[in-house]
Amino acid sequence: MQKSSTSLYRIRKTSWGIWVQISASVKNSNQGDKISDNLYFEYKANTTHLTDVEIELLKEGLTWVSSIIEKKISTPTTIVLNKIELNHCDYQVEGMFYGIAFWASEHFGFDLPEYQFKYDVKKNKYMFPDLDEKLKNLFTTLYMRSRFSFK
Repeated sequence: MQKSSTSLYRIRKTSWGIWVQISASVKNSNQGDKISDNLYFEYKANTTHLTDVEIELLKEGLTWVSSIIEKKISTPTTIVLNKIELNHCDYQVEGMFYGIAFWASEHFGFDLPEYQFKYDVKKNKYMFPDLDEKLKNLFTTLYMRSRFSFK
């Protein structure tokens, strides 16, 4: 049995914003990429091609709230991302992390943990201090993986 829902995550403190709409379903299964003990993730959205970084940020966003989700489920559960819509004019990759976590908070019925962000006028983007190190590590890992992969 699958239960689907759609959530719209957005930030808009200036003329610039972040807008990510996620439609996903939940099924009792242990298929996909393991997020935590009983939580898995599958990317099935064929309408939008996401980069490896964006998909990893989706998984990291679920990891961020996985301990809360684990309290809401009693069996192995897979979150299936069915559709994602982005406003390419108001886009920052960090929206993937917080967008999927926001979807989970609405779907499973919990408050999203607090996080910090601010708009940096000089950089013309939103800054998320909690993600700085995570993003740096993710880009480094994916760069090293692509540099040494044998395709």
